[in-house]
Amino acid sequence: MRKLCILAVLLPQFTLAQVFTSVTIGKVHGSEPGNVRMAGLSPDGRYALVTTMENGGLERVSLDNGERVRITDEPGAGFQPVMSDDGQLVMHCCDTRGDDHLLRTAVEVRDVEAGTVQRVTEPVRELRAFRLVGSQAEVDAGGQTLRRRVSARQRVAASRPTVTCDDLRLQLTRDGRTVTLAPNGDDEDTHYIWASVSPDGTRILYHVSGEGTYVCGLEGEDVQFVAYDCLAPQWYDDNTIVGMVTRDSELSIVSSAIVAYTLDGARQQLTPESDVLLYPYCSARAGRIVCARGNGEMVMLSVAK
Repeated sequence: MRKLCILAVLLPQFTLAQVFTSVTIGKVHGSEPGNVRMAGLSPDGRYALVTTMENGGLERVSLDNGERVRITDEPGAGFQPVMSDDGQLVMHCCDTRGDDHLLRTAVEVRDVEAGTVQRVTEPVRELRAFRLVGSQAEVDAGGQTLRRRVSARQRVAASRPTVTCDDLRLQLTRDGRTVTLAPNGDDEDTHYIWASVSPDGTRILYHVSGEGTYVCGLEGEDVQFVAYDCLAPQWYDDNTIVGMVTRDSELSIVSSAIVAYTLDGARQQLTPESDVLLYPYCSARAGRIVCARGNGEMVMLSVAK
């Protein structure tokens, strides 16, 4: 009851003010329907990563001309891959099962331009998170942080906090130390999903199943409600969240719109519900939001503030 009361108080604060001054929707060149799911977008907004609904393999797609490069066919590669700022380095999982039938995951970095691959970790059971930090690849696994230089082209950069939702719990890794946060409580019915750290590295975006999307500080403090219906939320910039609002039947999603929110209460629906656009990824630098239709066709939104 307490959670319902909180929502009742917070919901009226949202307005229909515009988040973006212009929104243009277009199909990504060369994209066709198929078993395709969006998996990522380079920070510079030039390249998207796509995988299958089963996270099998990865392709890099140029949003400027539709050119496709097959990155890998490894199982699990589509689960939260990351790209360097220029989209030339791709870091991804490689899932394997041994004779004991237990899942183990290795992490590799592929240089698309050079055509090379480096294995950062061998298959492990306790993989928490991984990231590209300038010229280094960092992997949090087995209670420690492993670092390996993977590029001479990338500049050295400071490490950023990383957040994951292991076992539906919110876990933040900072400076090699992982802590479990419970900004909305830690009872067995509170499930945290879709977590990420803001571009400026100071706040956490996350969704609680059945309750809604929230933002909090790196210690789990200053919890702010964003929206009840915002699924698969992503940071656009430090004040703007983009997600999807869906309606489904027992068997499939029947409608889905891409919607933007600001932390000061504005809300703007960017696409028609009938387009059934899913799982947005954002680049504020390029003013781009990419997503895919329910049939797998890639769509790009060009936006401006």
